[in-house]
Amino acid sequence: MQHPILTNCPCDLTLVANGGKEFKAHRSVLSEASPFFDRLLKTDMKESREGVIRLEQFSESVMKNILDFIYTGCLEVSLTNAEDLIEAADYLLLPDFQNMVLDSLTRSLTLSNSISTFYFAKRNHFEKLLDETSRFIHPNFAAVATTETFLNLSLQEVKKWIRRDGLFKLKENEILELVRTWVHFDKGKRMGTCEKLFLPVIAVSGGDDTFCYLPGAQKKQWYSIASSKYYFKEPRQLLSLNGSLYNFSLKLFGSCFLRWSPRFSQWSSLALPSKLIPERAALLGDVVYGVGSRSSSQQKFICKYNLDSNSWEAVPLSEADINNNSCIVGHQKCLYFMGGKPVSAEVSRFDTTKSKWEKMKDMQYGRYNAFGAAHQENIYIAGGINEDCFLQSCEVYSIARDEWQFIASLNVSRSEASMVCHLGTLYVLGGLSKNDRDTTEAGLTVERYDGKENKWEVRTVIPSHVTTEPDSCKFQACLLTIYEEYLDYFQLIEP
Repeated sequence: MQHPILTNCPCDLTLVANGGKEFKAHRSVLSEASPFFDRLLKTDMKESREGVIRLEQFSESVMKNILDFIYTGCLEVSLTNAEDLIEAADYLLLPDFQNMVLDSLTRSLTLSNSISTFYFAKRNHFEKLLDETSRFIHPNFAAVATTETFLNLSLQEVKKWIRRDGLFKLKENEILELVRTWVHFDKGKRMGTCEKLFLPVIAVSGGDDTFCYLPGAQKKQWYSIASSKYYFKEPRQLLSLNGSLYNFSLKLFGSCFLRWSPRFSQWSSLALPSKLIPERAALLGDVVYGVGSRSSSQQKFICKYNLDSNSWEAVPLSEADINNNSCIVGHQKCLYFMGGKPVSAEVSRFDTTKSKWEKMKDMQYGRYNAFGAAHQENIYIAGGINEDCFLQSCEVYSIARDEWQFIASLNVSRSEASMVCHLGTLYVLGGLSKNDRDTTEAGLTVERYDGKENKWEVRTVIPSHVTTEPDSCKFQACLLTIYEEYLDYFQLIEP
């Protein structure tokens, strides 16, 4: 092997690579480039006397790259040969060679090779390359996670990438979407992984405390999520959106709007929208809808919340005679409005895709401040107030048959409570009742509906201290899906 700059200088050294491939070189050039060659060639060793150095641990391509670098300063680097090149650089004592390899890898980072480069740097403890690779992946992680290299990672490696204390602080909805894409890449082997990694829990908020309840657990049922410096004594609603909790205090004056993220496990205050603030809110899919009014009249309109701009926007053609204190339940593409004040049994629904109102069959019993939930093709409603009577009765509406029928009554009467459907099972908790003592029982008791036996059973009690103020027990709840690892960061409440 001869290089243009030395064509007139005869070679006096032979290097033998793996497979017996020979490369011609010059003693003076190699001695100047590397302490390894310098010490070897200035001794009376066999290699120096015969002018042949056997480096059969190096492949032909690696030897060529080494000599190209020594003679011309040029180097062809890729992830396929980088590790071999760096091993050769260490063996031959060529620090500049190693730096060039690492610099080349940094300059050639792409979406498709960044994960492999990251692992290469981590495996070999190249901190600078690891930092550079991390800085590249961080703003591009959503795209990097769709590459074949990432999708071929093991489940344990994927969990490392999305862990709470990891390098890349993903939002909960981003984590869920990432895992879904990973599962879809190899459905046959990975089906069911999402269900194992993400837990549907019941989030409960009241006063300044927030808990989460795992109905399926035998002993470790309750976890303390976070406390807030904001105390919610006034009416509010707890909703889950994109893996975070939103606590709405829907009062025009003294309103508070909070968001809680499982990753950071703390409440943060959001700026209130400057224009419209609805009176009530409900979740339909991944969209928050509210009910607002432009006057004290019965005529109201529906609005929806824009998460990106933190604003409420009126939905066209949504004005209607919506009763105050009616129960709102979202199902598929429709919002169901049931009952209201003055005491009403009326039911209507608004199709959000068609912006169309439809009158449904009345409930069997008038009520306001009731609470409900949807499951499959049924809408459930329970509790509330009829005149001055706090109710225990429950009804279910069959969408297919357009009819209401009574089901078993609650164990305790309550209004302004929460009904949550967890994996097909209904749970009721929170709310107020007719006096302080009843309110404490109603607020703290968690009831579960047994559809086969048609009965409500007391499942557990919210683990909160009881204060002298009834409103402290007026807990609100919603379904929240969290990454299972986050439970390790919540405080377990022993039964």
